[in-house]
Amino acid sequence: MGAARPNGVVLALGSNDLQPIADGDTKVEPLTDRWQELYAKRVADVLGALRTRTGNIILVGLAPVQNPALFADYEKLNDVLRAQAVRAGVVFAPVWDGFVDDDGKYAASGAAVDGQRRRLRFNDGVRFTRAGARKLAFFTQKDLTRFLSEAPRIEEPQGADGRSGPLSLSDIARGASTLAGGPASASAPIAVKLQPNEAARALLEGTPMPVVPGRADDYSWPPGAAATAAAAAAPVGAPPVDDRTPAQAPPP
Repeated sequence: MGAARPNGVVLALGSNDLQPIADGDTKVEPLTDRWQELYAKRVADVLGALRTRTGNIILVGLAPVQNPALFADYEKLNDVLRAQAVRAGVVFAPVWDGFVDDDGKYAASGAAVDGQRRRLRFNDGVRFTRAGARKLAFFTQKDLTRFLSEAPRIEEPQGADGRSGPLSLSDIARGASTLAGGPASASAPIAVKLQPNEAARALLEGTPMPVVPGRADDYSWPPGAAATAAAAAAPVGAPPVDDRTPAQAPPP
């Protein structure tokens, strides 16, 4: 985890741990007394390393599997995990009883978190269905929610002088003449009233831009005085006068 300090850790161990452990020059077979001692130390070391980052740790117990031999092995391994969780002062989530029947045997189906009877395990007798995975997570939900609710509130970063800048535009004082976060002025702030230009008013307030007479978007009616006067002075049947260029006399 590096330097991270999580609000909580959910740790699942054991499902692939039934392997021989090296003890000097020898290999110790799984679940023998010596193996359990060595494995317990490994678990203790992992939990100890995590506790240097957070005390909010949930160690998830093993769920039963369909294979009878592994079923018995997982029960023994659960005892080791539970003992180390208690010794380290962390939460142990016992999920075993959620996946067995009334006789304590492996059950592929059972009560789901919604109260309905559903398939919890796949046909391989190991993996969880969606409903089974949700039930597995249910055993950690209460403690994990508590860890997160107790997490300290993260304060907003402050500037070098200990002051925080505005968190939104509305936090800036109206009429201020200095930039936010700048050095304090000994004199009273000078209120500067800015007059928004026409483009700003159009964007911010929806005020229409003034119409330019004669432009394509000039839909005013009746037409402007200049256009009206030019139309009245032109003789009947004469071509329209282009007022953008000076009129030129015809050649003699």
